[in-house]
Amino acid sequence: MSTPIKSPATPVAVAGTTARAAFADLARVPVVARARFLTSNVVQVATTVRDAASNKKRTLQQTLVLRPGAAAGDGPLVLGRGPVTEDEGAGLDAVFYAKDSGARGDSYLRAVQRTITVGDAKKRVVEVWDQDGVLVTSTNVTDVHGDFYTDDQIGGLAWSAEGDRLVYVAESKPPKSDSPNDFVHNPDFGELYWGKRPPVLVVLEPTADHDTAKLGLSFTARVIDLGFDLSPSKPFFVLDDTAIAFVGYERAPKVWGIAHCPNRAARLYTVPSARPAADDASSTAATATPHTPDSISVRHPVPHTSRTRVAFLSVPIGGPHATCSALHELDLVSGLLTERAAPVASAATTAGFPGLFVDTFTPMGGAYSDTLVASTAWRSERAVIVIDVASGTVTRVTPSAYAADSDVSRADARGYAAASVDPANPARILVVASAINAAPEIELWDTATGRVGALRAPGIGGAAGAAIAGATVETYTHSATLESIVVRPREVPAATAGSPLVIIPHGGPHTVYANEWSDAISPTALTLVGAGYTVAYVNYTGSTGFGTASIDALVGKIGDLEVKECHQVAVEHLARKSLQLDAGNVFYAGGSHSGLIGTFIVAQYPGFYRAAVIRNPAISIGTFSGTDILDWSFAECGLPHDLRRPSFVTPAVYARMWQHSGTSVIESVTTPTLVMLGAKDARVPPFQGLEWAAWLRGNKPEVPVRTLWFPDAGHGLDSMDAHRFGFEAILHFFEEFRVVVARD
Repeated sequence: MSTPIKSPATPVAVAGTTARAAFADLARVPVVARARFLTSNVVQVATTVRDAASNKKRTLQQTLVLRPGAAAGDGPLVLGRGPVTEDEGAGLDAVFYAKDSGARGDSYLRAVQRTITVGDAKKRVVEVWDQDGVLVTSTNVTDVHGDFYTDDQIGGLAWSAEGDRLVYVAESKPPKSDSPNDFVHNPDFGELYWGKRPPVLVVLEPTADHDTAKLGLSFTARVIDLGFDLSPSKPFFVLDDTAIAFVGYERAPKVWGIAHCPNRAARLYTVPSARPAADDASSTAATATPHTPDSISVRHPVPHTSRTRVAFLSVPIGGPHATCSALHELDLVSGLLTERAAPVASAATTAGFPGLFVDTFTPMGGAYSDTLVASTAWRSERAVIVIDVASGTVTRVTPSAYAADSDVSRADARGYAAASVDPANPARILVVASAINAAPEIELWDTATGRVGALRAPGIGGAAGAAIAGATVETYTHSATLESIVVRPREVPAATAGSPLVIIPHGGPHTVYANEWSDAISPTALTLVGAGYTVAYVNYTGSTGFGTASIDALVGKIGDLEVKECHQVAVEHLARKSLQLDAGNVFYAGGSHSGLIGTFIVAQYPGFYRAAVIRNPAISIGTFSGTDILDWSFAECGLPHDLRRPSFVTPAVYARMWQHSGTSVIESVTTPTLVMLGAKDARVPPFQGLEWAAWLRGNKPEVPVRTLWFPDAGHGLDSMDAHRFGFEAILHFFEEFRVVVARD
């Protein structure tokens, strides 16, 4: 049983309204989920918004028509804008571009996965539309497989080179054999994949009455059965459409969690695409052929335009969950595998390339010719880069805000994410530009000459606009591998003792904060700033975007090195008079690994932090059995662990893990703490937070401890309720323990 959160006697004012209203306004700011060229002059945009009124996250679409030949400074770039619509039930889509002017002219075909819900029943179809909005064909696949996989890691939908077939990934159908086999353990991929059945490859093939003229398209669906121990992802056609390439995840001896874990046992495979002779079944068995070593984990495969080569990223299997990637190119004909770009240990300056920390590639029309466009973490920035595949040369396209002669970046800079490449001109790209205090806008860039102009820049007014205008953002470099992104009020009232400081490191530990808008960070940061706080987002040693040496430096030192660095950031910022901080009001907030940091930091520096919030915290490293990332606890403690030969937590191993666990220092905790937990968390056992709070309530009842439990939330506490009420609880908790002292 936990004590309820105390609401302030007077609602906290932000931007002329209440904090709740300001936060809701900021959460409604559209986040660009996708922006891509359909043709050189037609752009399709998809955005997401958190709608508090309907208590759901909605996806909206709009089409933009560009002025042909538009260049920087010669007038408007957009000729027309379609209506903003909500396309419920749509999954992935893929566009096929005609090779010549034949029967299809300069047209394209767009395949769309769609799930239609009628009552309790679901109907799944794959639709094909032309550029004029005509529904060319619709194939009902309800009885062939389960739900579509539409995520970024497993999901995929791709046309064949000839435009007569499609391949995608969906859930397998549950067995109905009326036998013990109906109960065979076939687990999901853990966090974010709750309850999903194993993925299967599905091919849409021409039927007997299929015609190459687009109005004659007709498909039938077939599952390619790869067996129990291999799960396909990201498929596409290769070798004159005779084969399908995909990344296959090993399911034996255990299905590991894959969300944010690019180090899994995953190899590049091919399988024949043709239906076996005289076999008209809706499921056919096939044997997959691996093409990459079993020592590297493959991700983000992209076919060459010839369909005979594949480029992809890799990291070693096992070890830290994220590190600097290598770029490879595989020749499927000769079998030659070439490393085109090697991992980078470190960069000498902030301008130096720190290696590939790429979210995904942005190929032209689904394939590459000479170059690949990507977004990568570049220290505490998100940058757009162009990679020459043959040489491995990386060129940065978007600017940096770092200053060579200062440890403080240029204020109010932007982060950039590559969105799409013009199918007719690889130099023209769509870029999403944003900052923590700048809503995302879609821009047209030329990779050689730079920014052309904005295509869509949302006008943000009301409380959200006022909150954005009232904040400024700067990045501070504390050491070669330690930085912080500071979001603070533009003006601190003279009558106060200064702005309270909130330290928020990232989780992981191998991920990174960037100065870019997200619905997870921006509403929280800007509402806190509107309430008078200053927020420092900390990228400590071990963060991605700083080279492999930084990653490796933290392994075996968690609970120590990054804890000291986060506290160092707080101390150094308090010493900066320009920030106008209130040294008597310093707070802490963190989740997952930074929840672990929080349990150490309040124990090691008692009395320094007024209050702390820990969200789904990794507190007891030795009790991760049953989660989807048991290997994480071994890897981060510097202990050996083989994904293909799992280890037990022996007494000796547990003793080592105990040293890195927040439970080992709990007796020193005196700081009021709010614990926030998601019941669906498959990554960190929620009982760790519950037991930590219970120990304090029973053994140190003088320490205020509150617990929030969100039944519909997972590890990221990303549900609508956890997002909305979680922030409100954080602000109220800080306000409860904030000491307000007037300035002399």
